Amino acid sequence: KGGHAEGRTKTDYLYLDPESGKNMAVSGIRHTELSSDTVNTVNTHGTGCTLSSAITAFLARGLGLEQAVRSAKRYLTSALEAGADIAVGKGHGPVNHFFRSDGRPQCLLTRLTDEIMNASRVQFITHSTGRYSWYDSAMLALEGGCKWIQLRMKDADDDEIERTARLILPECRRRGAVFIIDDNVDVALRTGADGVHLGRNDMPVKEARRIAGERLIIGGTANTAEDICRLAEEGADYIGCGPFQFTTTKKNLAPVLGLEGYRKLTGMMKDRGISLPIVAIGGITYGDIGEIMKTGVTGIALSGSILRADDPAAEMKRVMESF
Repeated sequence: KGGHAEGRTKTDYLYLDPESGKNMAVSGIRHTELSSDTVNTVNTHGTGCTLSSAITAFLARGLGLEQAVRSAKRYLTSALEAGADIAVGKGHGPVNHFFRSDGRPQCLLTRLTDEIMNASRVQFITHSTGRYSWYDSAMLALEGGCKWIQLRMKDADDDEIERTARLILPECRRRGAVFIIDDNVDVALRTGADGVHLGRNDMPVKEARRIAGERLIIGGTANTAEDICRLAEEGADYIGCGPFQFTTTKKNLAPVLGLEGYRKLTGMMKDRGISLPIVAIGGITYGDIGEIMKTGVTGIALSGSILRADDPAAEMKRVMESF
């Protein structure tokens, strides 16, 4: 677990045998490295038992081995951070296993609760049209019962994004919805959003995690098997995968996947033990949902099809009732 090494970072190495660890091959060596910043604390008693117990707990929740180890390492790091200022007796004190109740930033254990996982099954991505502003589109989705709002404002500056985010966030809180900022870690942190979503050409997930630590859900966009493996390696919490078909709501569109593309990618994930939530995106309408969900994806993301409806809130409600 790297806890006794010197330096500004700690690195753990996960080794798997050739049969179960095909996805772990790095330059011919079957291992993967997991690094994090050193936590300045003497309260390190019990880190080994904590790490192994957390790995077991995440495995029991259905995560693949690599993701379970990554999640457990994040849990341990957060427990070390939360216990840094605790004074118990003399010498090396224990880590703070109960950090979720003391108001400090939450870790992956909290981020990936069943409630949040269920919310991620239907995501709405804001879009500005001749009829609706970004704010309006978010309000309509919330009115329809959506529990996951992603604020995407590609042509806006940081100030406008932040102003809009501060209007939408209280409504998400009031309705128990997850609020994600697209492609802007700084705004997500300043506004107290739940997370950030990063496109294929945006900041790498690994860099976003270094900046935000465990304060944000971090999602990434994928179009290929290589994208998915990279995002899993960098520690993404979920993957937005697409496009399903042609869409006018996004510029620089990647190659269309279709149903067969999703089947191949979810099959690859199963073969390689990658258990991240994968959300289909891109040109999806209500009539597509049933067949898409049969491909093995975790959920779907909608935008244009909702806003083009005569009654967007009612259309979102119809989608929600299908899950």
